[in-house]
Amino acid sequence: MPYQSLPLEIKSEVLRLVLPTSRNDPREWQASVPASEIEPYWFEFREYFSSEEDSEDDASEDRSSPSITGEPGDNSAEVAESPNSSDSSSDSTQGQIEEYSDHEDTAPIYTSELFLNLRLVCAEWNEILTQDPRYWNELHIDADTSLSFTGLVITRSKNQPLAIDFAADPDELDDAAWLEPGCRFLQPYLSRCVVLALWMTPQLVRRALSFWTESSAPLLQGLMLGIPAEDLDSEALQRPEAATFPHDFILFSGNMPRLRKLISAGLSLRNFPYGSLPHSLIKLDQEFYQYEPYQQIIKEMISSYKDLEEIHLTWTGGSVDLSSVFCLTELRRLELFGMQVVLGEKKSWPLSFSKLTDLCLDSVIQLEGTPDLFLDLFEELPALEMLGLSAVRWEINPEVFEGRPYQIEWRKRGSLQRLRRISCNVDNINPGFIFALLHSFELPSLFELNLSDNSARPFERMPGRLLSTLIEDHLKDLTFPELKFLFIHFLEDDLISAFLHASPKLEVLSGADIGAPGRRFFNDLLSYVDFDIERHVLCPNLTEIAFMFRDAKDIRFREHEDHSEAVKFFKENISQIVEDREQCAQLGICKRLRYSEAS
Repeated sequence: MPYQSLPLEIKSEVLRLVLPTSRNDPREWQASVPASEIEPYWFEFREYFSSEEDSEDDASEDRSSPSITGEPGDNSAEVAESPNSSDSSSDSTQGQIEEYSDHEDTAPIYTSELFLNLRLVCAEWNEILTQDPRYWNELHIDADTSLSFTGLVITRSKNQPLAIDFAADPDELDDAAWLEPGCRFLQPYLSRCVVLALWMTPQLVRRALSFWTESSAPLLQGLMLGIPAEDLDSEALQRPEAATFPHDFILFSGNMPRLRKLISAGLSLRNFPYGSLPHSLIKLDQEFYQYEPYQQIIKEMISSYKDLEEIHLTWTGGSVDLSSVFCLTELRRLELFGMQVVLGEKKSWPLSFSKLTDLCLDSVIQLEGTPDLFLDLFEELPALEMLGLSAVRWEINPEVFEGRPYQIEWRKRGSLQRLRRISCNVDNINPGFIFALLHSFELPSLFELNLSDNSARPFERMPGRLLSTLIEDHLKDLTFPELKFLFIHFLEDDLISAFLHASPKLEVLSGADIGAPGRRFFNDLLSYVDFDIERHVLCPNLTEIAFMFRDAKDIRFREHEDHSEAVKFFKENISQIVEDREQCAQLGICKRLRYSEAS
């Protein structure tokens, strides 16, 4: 049946399935028309309208066609409607506020080609789309946006809370001149704003906020300010002083009772109006372009918001004491990038780490003790689910060693019941740490493990054979009953073999090295017959092996002189494993295995 000939009732339901609001999954719709009548059109429409591109010009052309859009020639009455006339306390509005708190920088759905094409199907569908406020509650405004069109969008949003993206290109001088009229246009609608993102330089962020100091934002839950450093030129990065706020600056007249998330990039902490923020703040994400001595400011700031659940700090050259951060008893996610992380003696730690689920340290770790002190920390993290230790360097008090190399104390420490993902660099200074962690704790839920080296240059990395020698006495004690994905930069034979034996449910083995696993690897993965009765395979769920062999022409370690022979041997024999697994798969003993090699 042609699209235009569909019954209106089915049109409405298919339309909702094909084009849900940007916040919902289409499968969640409860259709009033039987699924058997809708399903054929659902798949047909999804395939037919598969392209989504931003196109405000198309929207403008669409509005010029009264036969399709049904738009009045003059919409000034709609645009002039008071933005404060909506009942922001209605149940329908309140029920949607939480959806917007995780707002991402995506184009509004009404600018997509899919949306515009659906409006052209027939007049009934166009009316459905233009009258449903859920499609019109996101605003994207920049220097090229027509404010009259934005006013029409706001009118169509009716009582819906608004998510506003306000962008000014740092390379376009005209954007700075356009900033004031744009801010004054938005000012009356801030009372309906749930998410506000100012994608602009710190200087323009300060200017924009200065227009709204006397406005209130009672529904605001997410505030995003600034542009990440990688999106700015070097000249803009050299002017942080221009973004400093006046001493008595107030955000939104101090009326942001529901603000939950603050994300900023490049804003100076000096005189930043933290006093305007409510104590209900739960997420703090800040990136600093240049190093400034913010230690005390950050400490005071963190201590002011006891309900913080997430902290993300990017601070090259900075320093944070973990003890001051972990005083937050509600903290669930902590990510620290580019800074020095200080972990003091255990007696200085607070009493509760019980709710932390995600810990990511892309930092220098300074220990006032030995690496065992860092292992002690994990005994205090019973809820930990994800651990990331990348670009880590260690700074340890040399007096601890008394002139002798320090050996980590390998001992059982308990269980990390919930830990599912680990991503860690194996650094040259303390390569045994991550393996001591894997050895010391029971990891009954570990699902994914990523072990990479700490250097992009092969001749600076820890040789896999040396690493295996350092930890070989403890490899046999490893056990990962639920591990399914393993990525490792050390394709040393004994090391890989230990992981295969420790991971009975392994599905994907991926790695990169200058060498390759040897005969033990092949012996492990080839099937064998026990008493001529039953055939067995190690890791029966293994379906994929993907290796990348690095160029080793600059290798300086004697241990890798035979790397080319190892790679040659591996490439000549890997097909045996694939063929053997194919035969076993036909017998139902294991799954089929696929091998791939990246260049």
